Amino acid sequence: MRRGGVVCARCGAGQGPGAHPLPDEARRLLLAAQQLPLAAAPRLVEAQLGRAAWDAARDTVQAVLRAHLGRPLRSVEFIAKLNAAGDPS
Repeated sequence: MRRGGVVCARCGAGQGPGAHPLPDEARRLLLAAQQLPLAAAPRLVEAQLGRAAWDAARDTVQAVLRAHLGRPLRSVEFIAKLNAAGDPS
């Protein structure tokens, strides 16, 4: 049964095709973000985590939002398009 949450790898094993592992580095990033006030969020960038951790954290938050809303947020799609347009690579 899909509940739209996050579980550890052990608890998520065998949960089917909708379950995605959350790397430990991404988990630590999300926990750190939870503890900071919004104004202090830029300090997370100083943590110098790898791109994979940031991507996994973003994908996890988006998946939880989709699960609870029943659809993706259009604003998230819009921001992704803006970021892609500004990315020189």
